[in-house]
Amino acid sequence: MGMMWFCLGGILIVCLWCLISWNSRRSVKLSPVGWAGSLITLLAFLFTVAWSVSSVIEGEAQAAGAGLLFFGGGTLLLFAVTRRLIKRSN
Repeated sequence: MGMMWFCLGGILIVCLWCLISWNSRRSVKLSPVGWAGSLITLLAFLFTVAWSVSSVIEGEAQAAGAGLLFFGGGTLLLFAVTRRLIKRSN
């Protein structure tokens, strides 16, 4: 379980680094709403991964599937809304 948290922390750092470097290469900067949406989407994605992996480790495959369905669907919805807000502001 400790290795999962280590990997999730690494994924978080890499994703934040990619987001910051992507933003610095673009001529248009992200608004505070874009940053907040991106951060919330990233955290929701990591929560989905943590829920699913911990459910599989505990032997609850049905809970893992339900977590992917509900939390993953919510994450995709957040991603779509955030992307649309970023495109609209640019």
